[in-house]
Amino acid sequence: MLKVQVINKSKHPLPQYATELSAGMDLRANLSEPIVLKPLQRCLVPTGLFMALPPGFEAQVRPRSGLAIKKGIGVLNSPGTIDADYRGEVCVGLVNVSNEPYTIQPDERIAQMVIAKYEQAKIEARIAEIESMLKNVKVIDESTIAQTPEIKDSPRYSDKDREIAWKKEVARLEKVEKDRVSTLKDDKERSKNYFNLHLRLSQTDGVISQADVKNLNQKYSEYEKENKKLILFIILGIALLSVVVFFFIKSIYKNMINHFTFTPIRCIKINT
Repeated sequence: MLKVQVINKSKHPLPQYATELSAGMDLRANLSEPIVLKPLQRCLVPTGLFMALPPGFEAQVRPRSGLAIKKGIGVLNSPGTIDADYRGEVCVGLVNVSNEPYTIQPDERIAQMVIAKYEQAKIEARIAEIESMLKNVKVIDESTIAQTPEIKDSPRYSDKDREIAWKKEVARLEKVEKDRVSTLKDDKERSKNYFNLHLRLSQTDGVISQADVKNLNQKYSEYEKENKKLILFIILGIALLSVVVFFFIKSIYKNMINHFTFTPIRCIKINT
């Protein structure tokens, strides 16, 4: 069973599971006097608990079913999340969504807490979405703003300043991309660049594996072989056509020579 270190500065016992198969444990209000929560009013109720969760775990604060259904009292940001690196007091944001005031009593069970395991994800933007992201996002980081001469000396950055800096950065990136594309010398480099782009836009959602790289290299090799075959067929076709044209012209020339050649006439002297 997972062990969680808790410092209890309240007057009530530590949270416990009510049954053997309970998913959550009740949190109690650490109050010195009752609090009246009016309709549609919200408040932050302390519990007196300070926790140190192990890495990879979170504490979820959820409403109690009975309190929510019968009295209309729920957790405002349900489920609230307590991170593993949070060391402050656990407080519960309650809201009254009923039509009647509700009084929160000291030591009352106000919410339930569930300890859950989680994993952090590595977020990678797909290449196909980067251009759209560059055009739509209007807020950029401070370092990019500081590099923009128009606003780098400004003490505060307004939304207009940020938009100006962002447009300049987008224009610079577009120019860099255009210059890079214009440096491609021949169709072979262009085709190779196309296949690299095709890989990045593949159905891997931006995650490129060794198998994808191997598949790319294989596709590009096949592409080069097809190009070589096509070039060979074109050369053979031109050579064959040249031979046919040569013999055709030679035949025409020979016929012309035969047509315009005169046979010499021999004169025979006849004695009478």
